[in-house]
Amino acid sequence: MEIEFIEIEKLNTHERIVPSVLNRLLIKMEREKKFSVAIIVDANTMTILDGHHRFEAAKRLGCKKVPCLLVDYNDPEIKLGQWFPVIYGDIGKIVEILEKNGMTVRYEKTLKKAYWLLYSEKADAILVPKRVTKEEVVKTARKGELYPPKTTRHMLPKLNKFIDVPLDELV
Repeated sequence: MEIEFIEIEKLNTHERIVPSVLNRLLIKMEREKKFSVAIIVDANTMTILDGHHRFEAAKRLGCKKVPCLLVDYNDPEIKLGQWFPVIYGDIGKIVEILEKNGMTVRYEKTLKKAYWLLYSEKADAILVPKRVTKEEVVKTARKGELYPPKTTRHMLPKLNKFIDVPLDELV
């Protein structure tokens, strides 16, 4: 599979980014003056599957195109999972905000690994986001809407996505 250089405005995102992750990535890319990991994109819909932070960093650095690996999202080897946010600190304020906004908070012990993390890492809470489907990901991206950061976790077959492209070739 070859790297293709796709114009930024042709790509569709479906997740917001984490500002601290973006800031670290921007510093790294500015220092190294290169793009080192390709963005994984569905060839049919141009939806970004992996690389939202790299995409946003490239935009902020003035890139007009980004290196992408195009895949078929319908390939059964591409699996869609989720991340489990682990929260450290006082969760009382979060619960207050959720309840003030009409949400119900339940406390369940259903995810074995999340439960283990809760105690082994001394986290104070774990959020378990609703699962989304591949169809919902594409629909959300096409509408220009965004899920919260790390809503989706795409598990892809072994791909060589490591590259070494100077940033000045992308502007």
